[in-house]
Amino acid sequence: MNLEINEEERAFLLSALGQYLSELRGEIRHTDDHEFKRILKKNQDIVRSLQSKLGEAQAQASSQR
Repeated sequence: MNLEINEEERAFLLSALGQYLSELRGEIRHTDDHEFKRILKKNQDIVRSLQSKLGEAQAQASSQR
């Protein structure tokens, strides 16, 4: 799947993902339910992957200019 976004949208997504990741860390620390903690950690991995992809997209766009 390909998704085209502009620089402003990319920056917004990175910011929102960063805030969500921060909240996830706290939720993971305070959760006693092991299954819920597993789900939260999976979400954390997905957020980190998205942040990485968005960062790579910026690097590629910069090198093509």
